[in-house]
Amino acid sequence: MDVIVVFILLFVLYLIQRKYLIRKYNHYNSKGFKYFFDLLFIIHHVFFLIYYLYSTSKSSDSIQFYEKTFAAKSWVEFVGTGTNSIRFLTFPLSRYLHLSFPAVSLIFSFLGLQGMILFFLTANEKIGEQKVFYFNLSLLEILFLLPNCHFWSSSLGKGSIMMFGIALMMFSLSNFRKRFLYFFLSLMLVLVIRPHIVFILLICVEISVLFASNVKMITRLVVACIALLSIFLIADFVSTFIKSDISSVFLENSAIFVKAQLLSNSSSGYDVSNYNQFMKLFTFLFRPLFFDSPNILGIITSIENLIGFFLFIHLFYLKLNSSTKWNNFILFSFIFFLVSSFMLAQVSGNLGIAIRQKAQIMPIFFMVYIKTYMDYLNLGKNKIMST
Repeated sequence: MDVIVVFILLFVLYLIQRKYLIRKYNHYNSKGFKYFFDLLFIIHHVFFLIYYLYSTSKSSDSIQFYEKTFAAKSWVEFVGTGTNSIRFLTFPLSRYLHLSFPAVSLIFSFLGLQGMILFFLTANEKIGEQKVFYFNLSLLEILFLLPNCHFWSSSLGKGSIMMFGIALMMFSLSNFRKRFLYFFLSLMLVLVIRPHIVFILLICVEISVLFASNVKMITRLVVACIALLSIFLIADFVSTFIKSDISSVFLENSAIFVKAQLLSNSSSGYDVSNYNQFMKLFTFLFRPLFFDSPNILGIITSIENLIGFFLFIHLFYLKLNSSTKWNNFILFSFIFFLVSSFMLAQVSGNLGIAIRQKAQIMPIFFMVYIKTYMDYLNLGKNKIMST
């Protein structure tokens, strides 16, 4: 029962991490902050169990990753990008350490949990003190407990690693001078799995720097030139990868792919390739909704999508009614969320694929929304105090 040993080791690591995080980051809301991480840990592992039980009921991608690496003779077989990169990470766990499928899945799920924690810490640093809503939890903490991100980041597959990679990237960019090594580590990790995300990141860095405040013109020009050069260098590689990745995605026949289709209540998973640009973006961000997902899994997903839709509308209302400006990092985060949503909507030709990829960027939206909401509340307080 190696899975029990692995769980105990990961739980001990979590307890050590929890003690450190509470001591360093608990600047406010002390009572709720202390048990928020426990809630996060529990909810994430509940969805890990749900994902694991479903993946073992049929021949899922996760099982295929494990079985293929367990039967392989050499680690070198899996040197590559995309799906091969997940097999490359799985190989030493299955072949060298001889861990079982549930034990390896638990390790991948723990990395997904680390991604959620890194996203939360980034938001905590950039937002600061927040209003307590329910059960001593802030609205940000409540949003980080929503199920969709946890479900897709608890798998043995791209979902967990991408959640960790993008989160580490955002965490490093929030304080680049101190965390630049983390940035290059995350860049390499994301590049070998989904290089088009790095391509999007570089575009957003260039846009946000050009529009950033309190940044010297020479700095803007240097960063813009580096971003443009990087885009030029990886453009062909990204284009080739996307074409091959889309082909492999539509040819795969896995239980998890079928589940994503079930969430949209359609045997075809709603082919959105013929939609106009607005409907592609709307579908990527806010579907499935109740009218196209009457089953229980679809209803749960629809509730979360409806929450996201209202938050998105409310974000623009708050911004229009607030004179405060986003700081450079929040501006970058918003641009990154919008541009990545638009570009991922183009390559996610099926709603099932969109659901998985959206889960990895929604924490960025939550962070932008809460920052805008807190600025709006603080603006109201300042008006009252000034009168």
